[in-house]
Amino acid sequence: MKNEIYTRSQDLIQRYLKFIKTVREGNESQYITIERLLELKAVLANIHNVLTLIATLAATKKITDSLGYNEQEKKKFIEKIEEKKANSNGFDIEIEDSTGMNILVEVKCNMLIHGKKLGAQQMKGILNDVRKLRNEFPDENGKKITIDTSKYIKLIVIVDTFHEKLNNVIETIKKEVKHKAPTKTDWKHQMTMKKYIKTLDSWSSLKKLTDFENVYLATISIEEMEEVLNSLTREGNIMDC
Repeated sequence: MKNEIYTRSQDLIQRYLKFIKTVREGNESQYITIERLLELKAVLANIHNVLTLIATLAATKKITDSLGYNEQEKKKFIEKIEEKKANSNGFDIEIEDSTGMNILVEVKCNMLIHGKKLGAQQMKGILNDVRKLRNEFPDENGKKITIDTSKYIKLIVIVDTFHEKLNNVIETIKKEVKHKAPTKTDWKHQMTMKKYIKTLDSWSSLKKLTDFENVYLATISIEEMEEVLNSLTREGNIMDC
């Protein structure tokens, strides 16, 4: 008997659907319990993983379309992502091909705090990803990576949940800040990463990019994520529990 192949999209979304089913079937007048709250906490973390995965698949489609890959090549990169467990080590997207086009990507699915700005922890996460992509480790957690990233195009893809505030958000991410003496050493190190953050002019310009030093910000839309979700539904990766 063949071992069942792990598919991350099916795994994550099935967990979400299973919880929703228990909520619908439960007694609405039932008192709230700690066990129920703990279940909800796990589901909320899982929703973040689902959104990040769908954003990663949408970014992969954008990249492979921009580079002109055929359907077989696109499928290979998608399968590589689907086989990875959530929160596993490495980069969200790793692309290497015979032409020497090597790309590393981290994907961010952030929402503005109170609809106004990125929070300190969100900014810290982005700057840590810049450090990771540039292989400037260890970070404050002592993490290390084994890939030599010096010959890779480096991207951070953010989901455009910001709409008319998108340009302001990008400028905030890129804006360099002067360091004050009391600032923690690690925060200083993070802030020095800002000078390496650039904006990708367009997805069509990716094919001509030869800059391995800097990290480029690119965006995908919620509509592009919707397309991926609909595709997963059509392909049967999402089934009712």
